[in-house]
Amino acid sequence: SIDTLKIVADKLHIKLNFIKTDSWIQSQQFLKEKKCDILPTAIKTDKRLKYALFTKPYLNYKLAIITKDDKPLVQNLESILDKTMVRKKGSGLISKLKKLYPQIKIKETENFEETFKMVANGEVYYTIATLPVIEYYKNKYKLKNLQLAGYTNLIYKLGIAVRKDKPLLRNILCKTLQTIPKITQKIIYEKWTKKPINNYDKYREIILTIIIIFFVIII
Repeated sequence: SIDTLKIVADKLHIKLNFIKTDSWIQSQQFLKEKKCDILPTAIKTDKRLKYALFTKPYLNYKLAIITKDDKPLVQNLESILDKTMVRKKGSGLISKLKKLYPQIKIKETENFEETFKMVANGEVYYTIATLPVIEYYKNKYKLKNLQLAGYTNLIYKLGIAVRKDKPLLRNILCKTLQTIPKITQKIIYEKWTKKPINNYDKYREIILTIIIIFFVIII
């Protein structure tokens, strides 16, 4: 969303002022109390519609099931409803899942880091997240023992949440988002989902290739 916001700001010739918060719950509270004008990415829920307006979704992701790599692959979410899931506190997905699956067991955390580390440490069985979020935190905290175990049937539709008293701002953002080409959206997506190049591995492959060629020449 940060890259999309930068494009929007450039197109509108405006400067963005970022307000630091300690949690996702606090971010929502800031919008509610009009301490900020927008939340860059949020799901539209009945609860949030009481204090926010939403642009059309500009990010649409199929939600993935993440487990520790010693767990079997998952055919669907229904097959692991007897296991405990973990998710960041205040997530709109929690209320949606509880509505769809009243029997689901969800443990709530303060942030994504805590969420993924609990799965990596085997404290809970799984979490659900979008692919860019998984790849980012997996690489950032070197959680190599996490795996993409399967996909849910849920689509995460994320738009910009705007203060309810600023309908004009919402309309401007909607129109500007529509002018961003699909190829640009694809580049942004790949930037956050493709794994960073490990120089050590890259050079190791080159050296191995040279050694093989060397021995072939000798033979």
